[in-house]
This record gives sequence, structure tokens and C-alpha cells, in this order.
Amino acid sequence: MSEQDPDILPETPEVDTPETENPEIPEVSTDPSDENEPVENPEEPESPAEEVDTISQYLSDLSPLLTEGDIRTVLRKRGISPDTPLYELDERERDLAEAEAYYKLCDQPVGGSTVKDVDGSWSHTEGGWTVSKANIDMWYKKYKTLRELWGEPVISRSKIRIINL
Repeated sequence: MSEQDPDILPETPEVDTPETENPEIPEVSTDPSDENEPVENPEEPESPAEEVDTISQYLSDLSPLLTEGDIRTVLRKRGISPDTPLYELDERERDLAEAEAYYKLCDQPVGGSTVKDVDGSWSHTEGGWTVSKANIDMWYKKYKTLRELWGEPVISRSKIRIINL
């Protein structure tokens, strides 16, 4: 056996492998014009488009008692398309559409709707809704506040009096 010099490493056979096969070594461009260009990663998925709230969705979130027809009526009266993104409307337009929706809610009859099942001594009441005079007064107050905020005339509630002629 022969002794090896400690400063000399044994020779290893060279293998031809392209640099791109080794995922740990990134490719580096030596072209100085590439320094300011952004690097695109084609494997990165595009971010999903954010869902945009529309004025119609905004108004429907005010109360489950507002029907799609009520919302369409309010928006037609204000001259706004139901598909208009909320961010495209200024605060005045949004507030006045909201005021109209509250006024629509004031048209609800006082009372409610429930389904009651009875079998002997057992009974069960399901869902439904109840509108009280306090609800209607609250909606009217919100309507009035928003209209007055923007200098719009307020439709006053009037009581019908029947007079014998």
C-alpha cells in the first residue's frame, strides 16, 4: 500500500450533468440589462379575483324582509343598476338608496307569520317573522335621518281620517 499525501484528494470521475438538473442552484443571468426587469414565475398561480359587493347585495343585507322586487324598485327610483359595485357609488348615493329601502320596510304590515304544529299536548312553532310598530318606527327614523343628512325631502307619514260628508 502506498501512502497518500494528505493535501491531495483522490480523483473523482467527472460526470456531465446540465446545471438545470440541480434544483438547488438557481440560474443567474450575467447580462446587466436584466437587473431591473421583474422576474416572472410561470408556476405561481394567479390570485383569484376578489368578489365585489354590489348595491343590490348591500341592500338585501339590511333586512331579510326586503324582496328582490323591493330592491329593484328602490334602485330604479334612484337610477342605479342592481349590478353596480358598491365602491363605485359615493356615500350620498348609497345612503339615499338605503333610506329608500328603509322606507320600503315601513310598508310591512304589523304582525307576523309562523307555522305551528300541534299534536295532542305536543306543539312546535317554526320560523316566520314578526314586525312590530317599534320596528316600523325604527325603520322610519333611519329613513328620515338619512334623507335629512343629505338635504332630501322627507315623506311624512300621514294618518287617513275619514270624514262623513
